[in-house]
Formats: sequence, structure tokens, C-alpha cells
Amino acid sequence: MTEPSAGEEAVQAWLDGWRYAGALGRGSLSALANLWNPRQVRSWWFAHLSQNIDAYFRSPPFLELMGCSLKTMTRSARIVLPFSPLRWRSPR
Repeated sequence: MTEPSAGEEAVQAWLDGWRYAGALGRGSLSALANLWNPRQVRSWWFAHLSQNIDAYFRSPPFLELMGCSLKTMTRSARIVLPFSPLRWRSPR
């Protein structure tokens, strides 16, 4: 048999490193899967998400932006439909 060349040995060492890293990764993932309960992680994630969304919706910049959006929508409705029957008022 012929001896492997230096290039073949380098490629083999490189592939062995990747194989070892893959085995370590699979072992780590299986260990983590045994430690974590996905339902606990999900409930923790949803609790933090709801707190963040609540804080965002109550923030002054968001409320100001919503106020400007509502004013713009009502103002544009008056411009587009100035003589709309919905805007007519009966005389008193």
C-alpha cells in the first residue's frame, strides 16, 4: 500500500476535527434537551414578551404617534368627503 501524501493527511486531520466538533455538538444538544423543559421556556418567553409589549403600548412616544395617526385619519376624511351625508346635520 502507498503512504498517504501530506495533502491527504491534512485533509484527513481537518475532517477529523469537523467530525469531533459534530459529535460534541450532538452531545451538548442532547444534554441541553434533558435539562430544559420547553413549556417553561415558552411561558417565560411569553411573560417577558407581554411585559415588553405592554410597556411599549403605554410609552409616551407610541401614544403620541397614535394620536397623530388618528388626527390625520379624521382630518383626511373631512377633506375627502366634505359634503358627505354623514356630515350633514339636521337644523334644530
